[in-house]
Amino acid sequence: MTPFIPPLMRSGPQRLSPTDVDAFARRTGWIDDDAVIHAESSSVDCLALPWWPGVDLLVARDPGWSGAAPVAAWLRDKHLHRLTGESRPIHTMNARLRPQIDDATVLPYLGFFCLFVSGKDGPFIILEAPEDAAHIGATIDPQLRAKLQPARIVARQDDGHRCEAAVWFGDDLFQSHFLVRAEGTVEMVDDQVLAKNIGRCDITYRFTAGTAAA
Repeated sequence: MTPFIPPLMRSGPQRLSPTDVDAFARRTGWIDDDAVIHAESSSVDCLALPWWPGVDLLVARDPGWSGAAPVAAWLRDKHLHRLTGESRPIHTMNARLRPQIDDATVLPYLGFFCLFVSGKDGPFIILEAPEDAAHIGATIDPQLRAKLQPARIVARQDDGHRCEAAVWFGDDLFQSHFLVRAEGTVEMVDDQVLAKNIGRCDITYRFTAGTAAA
């Protein structure tokens, strides 16, 4: 499997060795009572998160799990914290360790937050180019390239960073405007449709879809 890289992250992850995967599997145990991490078949990628010093994102995948390229993910400090598709695990970490959100980290944080906070139609996937979908194991029509622009910081204000990015959600593509506050909350303040009926993300996340409320 190719390395799993959340949207807007500029550094790649470290692929755990089979020995480290085995140790990680002993910590996680069974996942949702129907899947388990195996050193022989599972891939586990570890990525340091720059807005939380000392916290890593761990993403596990296994071709033998049910679904199309399913993914399970955790935050790791001294403990493991399962990402559930709701914003609560992220906000719990923000309350424990105030995020360092600045010009260098706000866009990677936004890409991470949107990917791991799921709405009723799946994750919110920020794209700058069709190839970005491959970094999370998904595919999207390359003809959409002309509609995709780099994510950017629009303004820096007292209440946080205003950002703009193209977002794939459900089977539509949007140009969305966000407010990312210093404490780590994310609000989508406006969006417009760029393309409709482009197909849904063909990757399954092992969490129960929650709300997109930040």
